[in-house]
Order: sequence, then C-alpha cells, then structure tokens
Amino acid sequence: MLTAMTAKIFHRFTSLKRDKTVDVEIQYRQACQKWAYQTMVGGELLSIGEYHAALDHFQQSWQVAAKQLSNEHCTAEGREIFLGYFSLAILNVSYLLELQNKTDQLEKVLSDGHFRLLGLMTNHQEADHFRHEARRQAQKLLAKLSDLLNFQGRTQVADSLWEEFGRIQLKLQ
Repeated sequence: MLTAMTAKIFHRFTSLKRDKTVDVEIQYRQACQKWAYQTMVGGELLSIGEYHAALDHFQQSWQVAAKQLSNEHCTAEGREIFLGYFSLAILNVSYLLELQNKTDQLEKVLSDGHFRLLGLMTNHQEADHFRHEARRQAQKLLAKLSDLLNFQGRTQVADSLWEEFGRIQLKLQ
C-alpha cells in the first residue's frame, strides 16, 4: 500500500508534462531501431533462402519508413534520412518479389513508391533540400521500374514515365 508521501510523489511525477522534443526524439530513435531491426532480420532470412519471411520483414521496414515520411513531428533531417530508408526498403521488397517472379506485385510496389516520392518532390511546402533528395530517390525507383517495363517489352510505358518525370523536373526548376 502506498503511503501518503509516496502517493504524492507518484502523482507529481506522473502529472509532469514531458518536453515534446524529447518525445519526438525518442519516437525517431525507436523508428530507426525498428527499421534497422526489420531490415537486418529480412537480410538474414534472405541469406538462408527464407524468402517469404524475409519479404514480410522488408515490408515492415517499408511501413516504418513510410510512416516517418508522413510524421509531421519528425525533424526535417529525420525525414530526409527516412527518404533513403523508404527507397531502400522498396528496393529490398522489389528484389524479393523479383526472385519469386511476382512481377505484378513488383510493378505495383515500384510504382507506388515512385509516385509517393514524386508527391514529396513536388510539394512546395517541403524544404528544397528535402525535395531534392526525394527527386534523387524517385529517380532511383523509376530506373528500376523502367528496367522492369523494358524487360516486359513495355518500352513505350517506360519512355512515357521518363518523359513525365523530365517534365516534372522542368516545372520544379
């Protein structure tokens, strides 16, 4: 049973308001750790041929990165780091889908990732440096998507995507 003094101290401690920047930093670190953990486990599973389980972990790392890109409380530097994590997670997922010959899912993953990054690079509310990094990552995913489309004999679609990407870049200059 709590004594009156212990109860008073407990109440005072639990009623303290925490600094929001501390909470944001803790959430950011937890997200980084979760992303790294999911990516490392996915890599280990991939190395022993457990493709389905590896895919699950890489998809979870993708979800963590996507959530941080949408997190308005994450710092600009943190969001920029998660741009790279987002792109890498999509490339990991796409690699496993390619190994499993799941080309429909592969195209969807690459398209979704590319268009998400296009949205970030064209958002004028974002900092210029962030938008530039989003453009770099979008270009990486577009290159991978284009390779897939060319392999499937859909060169016109690939060329069309590159043309549209070029037009968007010109508008941003």
